[in-house]
Amino acid sequence: VRVDVSIQPPFLPLEVNLRRKRDGEGKLEAPIATAEWTENRLLLMYNDLPAGEYTVNFVQPRKYLAFSNQATQDLSDLCAHLTISAEVGISSKEAVNSMRSELLDLPDLLAVQPLPANMNMVGWLSGPLSG
Repeated sequence: VRVDVSIQPPFLPLEVNLRRKRDGEGKLEAPIATAEWTENRLLLMYNDLPAGEYTVNFVQPRKYLAFSNQATQDLSDLCAHLTISAEVGISSKEAVNSMRSELLDLPDLLAVQPLPANMNMVGWLSGPLSG
């Protein structure tokens, strides 16, 4: 499983945990995995997850204060934009071995095509303006 949380602006003190539900009880176990900060995003990755019911928790574990202009402000009043993407994949030895064999079939040097002549340095296509 892979959960990627991109945060703008990246000041929000956030933790992402993956927790398993106990069978029949609905109680949550201790976190199996916790996301790690990488620049402005949190990345949670866990391989070979056993079958079962899981929850992904987004928590602000501690209370943080920001000091500005001689006043304190609780950071829970501030907001940020989160973009969350999650992927769940089935891991099997057959799928991994087939991917490895496909990668072995790729040539060492792939064909390279030059950029169009009307592409400027910034990366925008330039052309005549039509009025």
